[in-house]
Amino acid sequence: MRKEFRDLASTEEAARVADDLTPQRSVERVDLVGARGRTLAEDVKASVDVPGFDRSLMDGYAVRAEDTYGAGEAEPATLTVVGSVSAGEPPEVEVGEAEAAEIATGAPIPEGADAVVPVERTETDGNTVDVRKAVAPADSVMFAGSDVASGEVALRAGTTLSQREIGLAAAVGSETLPVYASPRVGVVSTGDELVRPGGALGEGQIHDVNTFSVAASVEDAGGEAVVYDHVGDDYEAMVDTMREASSDCDIVLSSGSTSASDEDVVYRVIEQEGELLLHGVALKPGRPTVFGKLDGTPFVGLPGNPISALSVFRVFVEGMLRDAAGGGEDERLRRSARVADEVRVEGGRTRLLPVGLVEDGDGTTLAYSVDKGSGATTSLTRADGIVNVEPSTNYIDEGELVEVELFGGATPPALLGAGERDGFLDSALKQHKDDVRWLPTGSVAGAQRLRDGVADVAAIGLSQEALDALGVDEAVRIRGYDRRVGYVGDPEGDVFGVLPDGYALRELFDERNPESETRVFRSERGAANAVASGKVDSAFVGEDVALDLDAGFEPSGWSSVDILVAEDRRDKDGVVAFLNSLRGAEEPDGYRVPDEAGEPLRG
Repeated sequence: MRKEFRDLASTEEAARVADDLTPQRSVERVDLVGARGRTLAEDVKASVDVPGFDRSLMDGYAVRAEDTYGAGEAEPATLTVVGSVSAGEPPEVEVGEAEAAEIATGAPIPEGADAVVPVERTETDGNTVDVRKAVAPADSVMFAGSDVASGEVALRAGTTLSQREIGLAAAVGSETLPVYASPRVGVVSTGDELVRPGGALGEGQIHDVNTFSVAASVEDAGGEAVVYDHVGDDYEAMVDTMREASSDCDIVLSSGSTSASDEDVVYRVIEQEGELLLHGVALKPGRPTVFGKLDGTPFVGLPGNPISALSVFRVFVEGMLRDAAGGGEDERLRRSARVADEVRVEGGRTRLLPVGLVEDGDGTTLAYSVDKGSGATTSLTRADGIVNVEPSTNYIDEGELVEVELFGGATPPALLGAGERDGFLDSALKQHKDDVRWLPTGSVAGAQRLRDGVADVAAIGLSQEALDALGVDEAVRIRGYDRRVGYVGDPEGDVFGVLPDGYALRELFDERNPESETRVFRSERGAANAVASGKVDSAFVGEDVALDLDAGFEPSGWSSVDILVAEDRRDKDGVVAFLNSLRGAEEPDGYRVPDEAGEPLRG
């Protein structure tokens, strides 16, 4: 029997619980190569002077500076060469009055000399050298200990170690470094419906996403991911795996089976076998989150939906691991943006809204929602960041200024396209040299995205009347290309696989088969595969898809695809490059490019 969640905790309360559950830091010593990316736990003092001797900063001649005073191009100072000094060897010469010693970069300064003249400002016959530049004492000389003196702190505790700090550690004689140990994090995915990638999927089963996305997130946050075998929804098996993980790790993360039903047993395992601290957070996505302890080990139960799991990890767990690894709070990059089109959200809970970024023709950064639900793994891959929406908010107005918490170094793409997506477009986009993001939404949604200021361009198979009805009146329509379409499977069959409403292929099919029984698939390939598996009798697809799958094809006609360009973005570099790439794209089988391709049809 399904039962209601316990009272939902606020995100602030959940954050306090997460803070209390953060594993204690520990320190270990690692060799220099293994220290990269780790956080230094203690100050490192130099055991030697760096450099350990007065050294030359360039190739030239070691001299007494006073012997060069007044020297210049017209009247050089002539000095006697008394020998040479090489790097890595002690000097065997001394420099006296009116004398010089040839010296290499990094070589020790010989006794008596106090400056180095660059070789390019000298001329020598081997016995004497003409110095054509006056130098002052200490010129081109690095004195012993001038970089780091023996006993001085070379590296401070709390420093994240990159190749630069590791090089300095080597310079001051450190063979190993004291760093905070990476917390060991047990990763356990649950659910009878999951199959590890590579395994055969049965009816109703899906591939295990969270084990790998969560483990990668753990490593990015400074932890050491320890992946355990997937467990189903059996209570005893889950207890055994959770206890094994809790005995071996500093913190355990599970994903899935956290909701409040009889089949979702994670919270019951923690409640009955350990200490349940919190079940349910006023967060979307991420409501069915569990915090607790098992055998004294901190535990977080992440939701099963991939986006929910990663969202909860980002909000609560990432900071726990960074702190335990000594990294402290992550300084995330943020960027202000204007909302491209109104977004409605469910009030009452903190909302983590994934958004993409695009720049309009004036260079203003716009944010648009890419939310497809917590079960859609593409939501975050098409997003540039997250907007944190307060529980009291029900909608965000078009043009409202929001703060976007960026993923890594995300920036708006050079080109944002929407609408149809096919083999000809793929060929063109491969020629495009800049960063491109394409939203395969179908013609209607693509035109709407462009109308609403989201997309720069849209590939559409719509009549001008349909565009007018959609209110698309500030766009240039560019003649595109034609695509041959038809059937795979039995065109006389009873059930047809088709694309959703709003796609050019669906409109054509409905015109020609108004009474047919259909099943909707997200992609042409999915519809064609359904023919092979016997789920439908026929599918209406492009010829290129049939050829790629080596499936029989019965042509039905041609479908035209044109390109809409937002009026205020015609001069964007990404748009110009895209239109040029269309003209130079290869013409795959099943396509034809008319003579008027690339010509404006309107505007």
